[in-house]
Amino acid sequence: MVLLYVINCEFCTVNYNINYILFYLIISFILIIIVFIFPEVTLIIFIFIILRITHIYHHLTSIFIIYVKDFSYSLKNKGKLK
Repeated sequence: MVLLYVINCEFCTVNYNINYILFYLIISFILIIIVFIFPEVTLIIFIFIILRITHIYHHLTSIFIIYVKDFSYSLKNKGKLK
């Protein structure tokens, strides 16, 4: 089930594969090391890491995907209920 979400993700414009996700895990790890060496680039790198990590979790965890669906559904219908 999780693998299916990884390969075919309906929230993304591109279908990412596992190699792409592993590549970004490695890149994120390298960026974390860079942050500790060069603190002045922390903000830019930190934002990039947060975006990447949340996207990776969104692919690897079906619970997170279900939560995103429920959350986006409730946001869409919030104005209609009033």
